[in-house]
Amino acid sequence: MRVLACLLALAAPAAAEPYFACEFGQDRDVTVTHDAETARYAFRHPTNSLTLTRPFAQIDYTPWPGMGRTIWEEIGFDNAGYRYTVFAGIDRDPEVTNGRSGGIIVSKDGREIVRLDCRPDSINFPWSTSLLEAMEAAGRCLDIGSQSWIDC
Repeated sequence: MRVLACLLALAAPAAAEPYFACEFGQDRDVTVTHDAETARYAFRHPTNSLTLTRPFAQIDYTPWPGMGRTIWEEIGFDNAGYRYTVFAGIDRDPEVTNGRSGGIIVSKDGREIVRLDCRPDSINFPWSTSLLEAMEAAGRCLDIGSQSWIDC
């Protein structure tokens, strides 16, 4: 019985790890998660929701460069000619009471179509290096010179 339970646990897909979530009001919210091989974007709206799951090779991820007062990152998902860029930031100054920011920018052909800014009190950005580490473990490396992801 224990052997069967262990085999089932090994066969189960990796749990999605939270990357970012927030609310915009009017029953709209966004969630970005990742596992060992993919990133998932989910925008929820009462009449028009969108979920995109992409392998790491198909996302545009900009990790925090490690400098500055704000920890910031962004991740982009392409779909049918549109790019959905989720951005997030945390002010590292302990004196700042509301130092979180984030939202979505929807663009087409490099032109911003719409920008939604999160309600600051709803932002969940548990910044860590887990997405960066997952991408590297999956064989993706950040080329510092071109600021793009390549196969290792």
